[in-house]
Order: sequence, then C-alpha cells, then structure tokens
Amino acid sequence: MSNVFSNASFAVLSVMQTKIDNDFLGSVVYVQKKPEADFGKPTTVAYLPADFPEVDFNVQERFEANIVPNIHQQISQAVSTASGFSEANSNISVKSYGVSFTEIT
Repeated sequence: MSNVFSNASFAVLSVMQTKIDNDFLGSVVYVQKKPEADFGKPTTVAYLPADFPEVDFNVQERFEANIVPNIHQQISQAVSTASGFSEANSNISVKSYGVSFTEIT
C-alpha cells in the first residue's frame, strides 16, 4: 500500500511538496491509519518549512528520523484526546468535501 513508509500504526502513501521558483513552501503527507478497515479514508498532515526543512521530505533516513515520529505523535494525539476532538467547517466554508485518494500513474 505504501510507497514511502509503513509501520503497524500507519502507512505514508505519498509526500507532495509545494514550491514557487524552487523555493520550498511546505509538504503535505498523505497518511492511512491502520488497520485500514477501522479508519476509512486516508488523512493529510501538512508541514511548513519553519517546522521541518525540505531535505527531511527528500531523504528516506531523515524522513523516518524526523517526520515519522511527528506523524505518529499527531495521529496518536487525535486518538487519545478524542473526547475533545472536533472537525467542522470554518465560518467561510458552507460545504464539506471528502478527499478521494486515487493513484496517478
């Protein structure tokens, strides 16, 4: 399933970078929590360059050392603090959308 990283808790499906004129603006990591049957569709985790440098998203060893623990922390916090967790549209968004993850070949 994963082409980036996988462990017992989640799989990283893809890492997308945003750049303008080669200036790194951030990354979005597409994550599937496991087991897949319990968590439905994948989720995203976004990173700004102030949080992690571009090299952390381009070198596997750095990704596993720096980004993977952060992903684990973020998805673990969402599960462990579920009583206070909520998702809702912002005040300027009147519609909700789901994301469909289709591999582009």
